Parts: sequence; structure tokens; C-alpha cells
Amino acid sequence: MKIDLQLKLKIKAHCMKMVSQKIEDINAVIQGLKESRSNETKSSAGDKFETSRAMLDLEIDKQMAVLSDWQTKQSRIDLTKLDNYKIAQSGALIETDSDYYFILESVGRIQVEKLSVFCLSVNAPIAQILIGEKKGERIKFRDKNIVVKSIV
Repeated sequence: MKIDLQLKLKIKAHCMKMVSQKIEDINAVIQGLKESRSNETKSSAGDKFETSRAMLDLEIDKQMAVLSDWQTKQSRIDLTKLDNYKIAQSGALIETDSDYYFILESVGRIQVEKLSVFCLSVNAPIAQILIGEKKGERIKFRDKNIVVKSIV
């Protein structure tokens, strides 16, 4: 399959949709936890009530941190400039002899137009090796030789 700027735009849109859905899901979990916390009724076993509320507060805090991480991903995806690149870098879609990699943000493997693409952050180990490479160059990752076939 030919990779081009249009394909990159579709992949980016798919990633944004996935991240937005994840943010909605986390917000729903947080809302449910807040409702559970407010529905806790004080009983004669005061310690049990306090422990239960404290556990819910801890879970809310945990989910708020997760939400913040996903919102940061969403912002990074939104701000990533998509051009036609000759060198692997943030915003580049890279075709190798084995896989397709989009250096954008870590959302995992996705399917777009029957193409399986790994969406990676710049901090991913394979992204660290790919960044700076050009078409035709060879890299080694986990004892596997990989050829960069094209970059957009």
C-alpha cells in the first residue's frame, strides 16, 4: 500500500477518536466513583464509612491522574504537525520491510484502510532507533534487521 499524507491524516484522526473515547470512558468512571462516594451513608460503624470514602477518594485520584495522561496525549496528537518527511521524526509515518510505524503518540496498534500501524510516542524503544533514519537505511532492533522502505 502506498503511504501518503492523506493516509497519515486518516491515522491521526483514528488516533484522536480512540483517545477521545478513552477520555470519555475515564470521565464516566470518575463520575460513577463520585456518585458512589456521595451515596455512602454514615452508619454506626464510623470507621467502615471513613475507610470506604477514603478508598473511593484514592480511586478517584488515580483515575484523575490517568485522565490527565490521556488529555496530554490528546493535546500532543492535536499539536503534531503532519508534513511529508524524508527523515524519521515526530509526525512521520514509516514503512519498514516488516511493519508500519507512526511516530505520534503511544496508542498501540490500529487498523486503518486494511493497514496495521503501530502508533508510537517518540520515547518508544523502536521510535528511538528509527528517529533520524532515512529511506533505504537499515536498523537493528531486538536482534532483528529492519529496512526503512519509505517515510512520509
